[in-house]
Amino acid sequence: IYTLSLHDALPIFGAVQKESGWNPNARNRSGACGLAQALPCSKVPGNPLNPIDSLNWMHGYVMGRYGSWEKAVAHSKARGWY
Repeated sequence: IYTLSLHDALPIFGAVQKESGWNPNARNRSGACGLAQALPCSKVPGNPLNPIDSLNWMHGYVMGRYGSWEKAVAHSKARGWY
């Protein structure tokens, strides 16, 4: 579990809203699931429909791929996905 600053929390809230509308049971046609819409669902350690597991995975994904939430948001705005 991560401790987040408000600076990081606001982009996370926006990303979760965009990805799943805060529905922990959300699924899409491509097979993505959970709050973070992990694809495939099996990427999420534990239960991908558990909000804590999903958010922990999402944070690790963003930090590993982009290095910060700020950079992930910039990528999302430029390309429509992150």
